[in-house]
Amino acid sequence: MRRVYKFLLRLYPSSVRAAFAAEMAAVFEQAAAERRAQGRLPYFRFLAAEAIGLVLGAGGARLPARQPESSLDLRKMRPPDVSCGAYTAALDEVLEAQRVVDFNRSCMQEAIAGQDYVRARFYSNEDWKAREHLTFVRRKYRIPLE
Repeated sequence: MRRVYKFLLRLYPSSVRAAFAAEMAAVFEQAAAERRAQGRLPYFRFLAAEAIGLVLGAGGARLPARQPESSLDLRKMRPPDVSCGAYTAALDEVLEAQRVVDFNRSCMQEAIAGQDYVRARFYSNEDWKAREHLTFVRRKYRIPLE
């Protein structure tokens, strides 16, 4: 079953596989061993659920991220006393820090939903670091903290 699982992991984009395939396979092996000890029916249910989850997860990972149609382009609201280059650089840094926070939160939620607590812990730690960095960047550019 390990070979089938690793084959299904190929459905994910290469960037996701590079970051998570080894850990996903290790967690799968551990969970499969636990289910195997519970009997055939729980084991086969587990395998079916994992296969479906892999296919759906890979499909979701390949969908492009959608931006809300009503989102504002903050670059158009530059204060008059700030140069365009400085304002753009500051916004890029703040928006990138916010994007990392959002990504970590999303991955952590997906891991918890999939009962992958090792991965959830990893993203929890990464989320903490990303939020600290976002706070630093917002203070650096004197942007009010939310």
